[in-house]
Amino acid sequence: GDLATNLAEYARDSTGSAPALPDVDFERIAALALEQLERAIEAFVTDDADGCFAVAARDDELDARCTSVAERVVRTLIELRAEGGTNEERRVGNEAGGPPVADVLADVSRTFVIVRDLERVGDHAVNVAARTLYALESDEDLLG
Repeated sequence: GDLATNLAEYARDSTGSAPALPDVDFERIAALALEQLERAIEAFVTDDADGCFAVAARDDELDARCTSVAERVVRTLIELRAEGGTNEERRVGNEAGGPPVADVLADVSRTFVIVRDLERVGDHAVNVAARTLYALESDEDLLG
């Protein structure tokens, strides 16, 4: 509920302009998170222990994608800091046509919270799978 509301608000509040971090594949990350949640619910509904393990196994892929985005965002921040000048003067990549630093910082903040919330959706899917597995087989392997 809360995560879905947050993500909907982020989408609604986006300016519609081209993001300063254009190659962040939010759609792929969101699709993975949704797939994980759907698989966890299916495993719950069908009493599928193997499905529970499959959900847990795919969680590493979602985590890796989220970590990759976070690391890229941090690198962008470090590059901006190294450029010097005021936020109003600086542009990404020192290019006259690059986006202003203030726009990049807004995108960075938004990117962090979106990726965090999508990763949490995946974590909730693993929790559903873990509790389902425990209910089915008293197996604590996925409980953390």
